[in-house]
Amino acid sequence: MLLFKGADGFLQAQYLRMVVEGLEKSLGEPPSRFDFDGSTSSLADLLDELRSYGLMQSHKVVVLDAAEQFVRKESNRRGLEAYAESTMPEATLVMRTTGDWR
Repeated sequence: MLLFKGADGFLQAQYLRMVVEGLEKSLGEPPSRFDFDGSTSSLADLLDELRSYGLMQSHKVVVLDAAEQFVRKESNRRGLEAYAESTMPEATLVMRTTGDWR
């Protein structure tokens, strides 16, 4: 799990690209990428994507934009905390926020 925080979207995009390139280099193939909007996505959809196995890819990058909006809802925050205790090695969660993160 990674958290990119800051107002500069360009830097966040660069860091995400670096993560994806590093995974591709270590795995020998590019990871699949799945994007979620924290203001509209459900915890169930996010966790389903993180925990599901792909038929064709060996690793996936799940990007949660507006993560501060997602974790404002206590059940979402608790769900992510539970996931953090037992992450899937086949998935990398990247949370991006330009807002206030606590």
